[in-house]
Amino acid sequence: MQKLIGDDERYDGLFDDAEYLQGLAAADYTDWGPNGRFAWRRKYAERGARDRIVQQHGPDLLAAGMFGGSGERLELAHQKYEDFLGRNAQFY
Repeated sequence: MQKLIGDDERYDGLFDDAEYLQGLAAADYTDWGPNGRFAWRRKYAERGARDRIVQQHGPDLLAAGMFGGSGERLELAHQKYEDFLGRNAQFY
């Protein structure tokens, strides 16, 4: 992995983004998504915004066809997932 990713910090960030994206995709169809390691890490270790993947790559996700290519649908899923994480913050 070291040769592909470069360092542990970058690996952790990519892993957190992938977990968040999985939860975001689940929230597109439900009112919840999995609480991943990112939730704890980005809350207590202050390793950046937990929704960084949306902030940095939202247009790319839509261009790839996620959320039906709809910015409104992405924003709704984002809000539902953030609400879910906020309601369950005591668990991490």
